[in-house]
Amino acid sequence: MALWLGLIALAIRAAGAVPTEQWEQVDLEVPMHDSRVLDLTEESLHDVVSSRDGNPVIVWFYAPWCKQCKIARAGYEEAARRAPENGMPSTQVLFARLDCVKYPAVKEKYGVYSYPAFKVFRGPLHKWIELGRDRSTEKILAAASREAEGAYVLVEEADGLRALVFPDPPPSEAHVADFVGKGEAFAFAHLSSLTGPAAAAFHALASNCSIRLSPFPFLATTNASILEPFGLPALPLDSISIVQTISEPYGAPDEARAWPRLVSAPLVHHTLASTDGYPMADCQWVLGHRLPLLVDYNANIMWAKRAASLPNPVHALLFLSTPHMALAGTVRAAAARFVRGYVVVFAIEVSETEKPNAFLKRFEVNSVLDTPRLVFLDQRKPKEQTEERKRVFKESITEENVSAFLEKELQLPLESRTRHFTHEDTQAESVGKDEL
Repeated sequence: MALWLGLIALAIRAAGAVPTEQWEQVDLEVPMHDSRVLDLTEESLHDVVSSRDGNPVIVWFYAPWCKQCKIARAGYEEAARRAPENGMPSTQVLFARLDCVKYPAVKEKYGVYSYPAFKVFRGPLHKWIELGRDRSTEKILAAASREAEGAYVLVEEADGLRALVFPDPPPSEAHVADFVGKGEAFAFAHLSSLTGPAAAAFHALASNCSIRLSPFPFLATTNASILEPFGLPALPLDSISIVQTISEPYGAPDEARAWPRLVSAPLVHHTLASTDGYPMADCQWVLGHRLPLLVDYNANIMWAKRAASLPNPVHALLFLSTPHMALAGTVRAAAARFVRGYVVVFAIEVSETEKPNAFLKRFEVNSVLDTPRLVFLDQRKPKEQTEERKRVFKESITEENVSAFLEKELQLPLESRTRHFTHEDTQAESVGKDEL
């Protein structure tokens, strides 16, 4: 028995994990011997990421008292030690950590609301690394490897594509994907050349926008028919395509519920006129296709945690009871008139037997008698301006009325007035009819 226990302990240490019963012995305030993890302060974080010439810095945000942080430490430290032998020297990927108790201002600045939290930084841009409950050395190394690969991954065969992004089995609803980077959506460019203007445009887009999408694969190919095994048509040449592998819930038209779907737009050489070095409209267009336009809020408890961090300027909260469920499609149709990425609709079903919780009360929904109710949250307003952010829709909920409110009151751009990648007039949408 003692021999078996010893072997188990060795296996746990080799995997970079701390046995649960030993976590109390871990002191996060004391640096580990020969650690390859850089300790950061609030000030040094900015200096370090700014000096890296775009190379990624993985930052572990922790609290010294946090049990899960103590359990995760060994795996993170081991990943930093093993990174060079896995082709990731510190000049390419740097591992760091930051104590959020010692530097509490970083929590608000970088949106750290639970521990442990992991983010990758490239210059002023940063995104979450979503590890889930598996914070083993191998999982962290795999995440670091993805960040070290560069702006995008070149894929030429369908089998390689399947392993990278297509879930197995295919999801039947949006919430099944669980938002882990596989089974949501990905950006795909069909390039005529790996060195031409379209390739340069896609590289600029992927380099700057991928860091804003957490996580979101950017892929490229010279094989136009790579998506055909998945029931999708050939990719248009020198275009960026968003392949959506999530389906929208009730209330969405049939084409939005098909799986998978393809939305394409031409690639052009960016003028790089914006201060961030790329057109934000392009990023907004890409970002907008990562999510369904209509979200079933009740389908997955993760939406409650994730909704506040979504970058869409306007969130439409539609509180419904059974007799009014068709209104979800009405509000979605109104939102579809506007540039993708500016508004996302949450359909929130209120049950007759459900007691009002704090979330429902916040929006004056105390029972089914308060439905239907449509509230717009203007995310462009500062958080402290609570009432200015919340706009209650008081008219009859029709497609025309909602569309007029979004355009006139919230100043959102109509799709017909704004183009993305605009040296061509066409934007094609194709729907896959075959399942995997």
